[in-house]
Amino acid sequence: MIYYMATANRSDELQPKIITFLKKLLIGYNLKIIINPTHIIENKLPKFTEHDLLLWHPIIGAENIEILKNNNSLVILLNKTIYLQRISKRNPINENLAVNNNFRILYIDELFSDITNADYKLAVQEDDYRITHEQFRNNLLITHNNNG
Repeated sequence: MIYYMATANRSDELQPKIITFLKKLLIGYNLKIIINPTHIIENKLPKFTEHDLLLWHPIIGAENIEILKNNNSLVILLNKTIYLQRISKRNPINENLAVNNNFRILYIDELFSDITNADYKLAVQEDDYRITHEQFRNNLLITHNNNG
């Protein structure tokens, strides 16, 4: 099963973009949207299996990093963050956090890159924290074929 861990904040500007993106990307797959408060009470969540995929809104993922990193998780960001920008309320997840907590990022706009990033590099390969749309679709296809 594929779950989207959504925010309960109705004024969030990123949420409609993520949902539109997921509907296009996941044609033919079931997506269960779980509306979450900022801080999730873990025993109120379904029991996830190793075959489940959790897609996270960045604000919910950042506030629930232990749940995120202990499951098969991807955080969805609009585009690459500026590498030298620190974690903040406006930028709750970045590539460094993904590397340090062993989860991956899926960008809605995977071609966008801020010019500031040309002067900075991360100490890891991009494949260590990022998954492309194509890789994501291929992984879904393989998983779907293996699990019926």
